[in-house]
Amino acid sequence: MNYAIRDKEISLQWDEIHFGRENAKAEFRRQEGLKRLEIELKQAEENAYSKQIEALQLQVRLAELQSSKQPSLSSGPLSFN
Repeated sequence: MNYAIRDKEISLQWDEIHFGRENAKAEFRRQEGLKRLEIELKQAEENAYSKQIEALQLQVRLAELQSSKQPSLSSGPLSFN
């Protein structure tokens, strides 16, 4: 009788260990997935900032080109001949 009880206890302990290990694996996979998504988000943000910087640089260059094309008022009348 004592053997059957001990056998059942060992079986229950093994089930607990197995269940705990499976839970730990699932939690690890969940955390790993979250970290991957965080990395993906950071990369997307970095890309967006890079594009924003590029757009601002182009706007500055356009403004520079436009201002250099406009004649100044102090230079007098323009001749197209």
